[in-house]
Amino acid sequence: MSHTFIPSVLLVEDDDDILRMLAYIAEEEGFATECAASAAEAARFLDTRHFDGAIIDKNLPDGDGVRVAAYAIQAQPGIVVNVLTAYPTQRSILEAAEVGVVSYLIKPVDVIDLRATLAEIRKQHDTPATLEPAAAPEYHTPTYSTPPGTTRSSVP
Repeated sequence: MSHTFIPSVLLVEDDDDILRMLAYIAEEEGFATECAASAAEAARFLDTRHFDGAIIDKNLPDGDGVRVAAYAIQAQPGIVVNVLTAYPTQRSILEAAEVGVVSYLIKPVDVIDLRATLAEIRKQHDTPATLEPAAAPEYHTPTYSTPPGTTRSSVP
């Protein structure tokens, strides 16, 4: 019986266009997605569903994305959290790292960086139990030919 691993990602962004783009790329990469436009909505998802990863905007209308990231990490140990912002500062990057954020994505989001981030989420959650088992190698019993007119016992 084979099981297909479908990773899930929570996308938290208050800009509708950016949120749609994030969801489109994530789904194209094989992720199940949930989208939230606020810190409160993100918290509700985190309280009721399991996620393998999250991409969270730093500046949300009702809260700080780094605090949402900290909540995600506390609520779901093992989740791979990334922060998204148009205004990175050294201080905000350090704050995010201190709570366990894996990386910072800069707006406008580079699709290659987004795909790499999603690949990292998938890689962190691929385990032998979720991957297709490898086919067993074929084993062939060696055959020996005996020269005509001899028996196996007479061959040195």
